Amino acid sequence: MKKVFIITGLTLLLMSVVSGSMFATTKITLLWRTNPYENKAINELVKAFEKKNPDIKVEQIIVSWNEYEPKLSTMFASGNPPDIFSSVGAGGYADYAIRGIALDQSPYIKNDRIDLSIFYPQAIKGLEWQGKILALPLGGGPSLMYYNVNLFNEAGLPGIPTDWNDKTWTWDKMVEYAKKLTKKESSGKITQFGVVMDLWPKDAYAWLWGASWFPEEAYETGLCENSLVDDPNVIKSLQEFADLTWKHHVSPTPAESQMFQQFGGPFPSGKVAMGATGAWFFENWSNMVKNRFEWSVGALPMGTQRKGVLFTDPWMIAKTSKHPKEAWEFVKFAVSKEGQEVFMKGYVAFSLRRDMFSTVESKVQSSVSKQALREAVLGAIEHSQESSNHRLVNWAEIENLTNAELDRLLLGKASAKEVISTLKPKLDKLLQELSKKYSK
Repeated sequence: MKKVFIITGLTLLLMSVVSGSMFATTKITLLWRTNPYENKAINELVKAFEKKNPDIKVEQIIVSWNEYEPKLSTMFASGNPPDIFSSVGAGGYADYAIRGIALDQSPYIKNDRIDLSIFYPQAIKGLEWQGKILALPLGGGPSLMYYNVNLFNEAGLPGIPTDWNDKTWTWDKMVEYAKKLTKKESSGKITQFGVVMDLWPKDAYAWLWGASWFPEEAYETGLCENSLVDDPNVIKSLQEFADLTWKHHVSPTPAESQMFQQFGGPFPSGKVAMGATGAWFFENWSNMVKNRFEWSVGALPMGTQRKGVLFTDPWMIAKTSKHPKEAWEFVKFAVSKEGQEVFMKGYVAFSLRRDMFSTVESKVQSSVSKQALREAVLGAIEHSQESSNHRLVNWAEIENLTNAELDRLLLGKASAKEVISTLKPKLDKLLQELSKKYSK
């Protein structure tokens, strides 16, 4: 009897050891921003990952957009960084890359034979940094021209071309359309505006005229010592933008724009016929304007060329992560077709995998035909460049400075040429300070 108890005891001990080994887990942390839709999608993504990887648990740390950057910096400074993070706060990809806090994912990509051609090449280019890949794309989107189909029909205008190579769709043509779509009462009060150009960041307007605020190397290194804002085509692009309001009177003034906020913005109000902005509004605007009016999308108008902004959000792994292997397993799953199908149900933009265009279609509640949507979106990606706020270091400070100067232009108090004459020396001084700081 005693022998039986001894055997039973050893068996239980062995089972306990085996059981403990089977369920041993590694905990990794993921830092994300507060967003009711995205947080639900993150939860589902984590659940799906943990189900396939029961030995890895993902702890989510959710903070507001404003708190994201301070929280990230604090965690790194304390030596306890999140294993996985992104540039979904005020900081950009270049900020994290130049600080050297992101793990080079290139060896992991090579080891697991991840075929990068599955992603749009523009998205991968946006994540390259000095020959390395510091992240894979969790999603994003390019800029597009949205238009109110009902208002176009009333004005007897054809829709905006979806072909990004159509050279008839120019900035001047857009102004011509906008004038026909703008309605004014006898008192002079405008009750319907033709267009609101809401491209961001504002240096994107220069791209439509073949110019740039910064030299080419700045988009590779994140730094430069002198801007190119005094390029005549940069000045022209800004003046054309301001003229929509103060010369042609087809766009609302900043004060008039305020009245649209209660409707979620100018275009969703149904009182603006055309609106240019990022693809993240597919889902937002679809829900806002549902059952009120039909909308569609087309190419951005061309100045001398056609180029829009691409926003590629990254999955990054901390260089000092204690569990880089497990963090990589999560990133690998998150960018897989299975992971993207889960996450895109709540993510504000869409997948940048070439085989996941269905995530674009699923976010559009409109009369946009699948053929038109595909041509417009794929053309937008092809004719895009990664956003400056992702590629230049400390974009928040650059933008604060430029916005302070551009306000005079947007308020109709100064010409683009006058604004640039005061902006140029201030911007160059800031760029030189940043170069000195981060080149050490």
